[in-house]
Amino acid sequence: MDARCFYQEVLVPVSREWAFKALVLDMHNLLPKLVPHFVKSMEFIRGDWGQPGSIRQTIFTEGGLLSEKMHSVVCEIKYEANSPDRCILKMATDYHLKEGVVFKEEDINTGRKITKEFFEAVLEYLISNPEVYTNG
Repeated sequence: MDARCFYQEVLVPVSREWAFKALVLDMHNLLPKLVPHFVKSMEFIRGDWGQPGSIRQTIFTEGGLLSEKMHSVVCEIKYEANSPDRCILKMATDYHLKEGVVFKEEDINTGRKITKEFFEAVLEYLISNPEVYTNG
């Protein structure tokens, strides 16, 4: 099985703590709700809610880049405070390809577009609902 790794940084207009709560602790609830055309469900396979070593399985909707070409995707995200109300997400994403699949430039661009849509949907939700994830 072949693997490709890509790095990207995203400036997020919410605090590191707020982003972490939404994008790690509650992502399993948010993504199926906010981007149901990409994510069918998410469940914990090992560990839970942001503990080191936790594994969360994402079931994507049928078709598309992820289900056709990839065996699995591993994403590591580092949350760095940029200011009290902004942070930078530094992401390393490993795409593990199915046997015989060749990853083209257009596939890379599609993957980045999907990742951007995930983050934009969550950030729009957070900005539109400032009361969520503000306590404990």
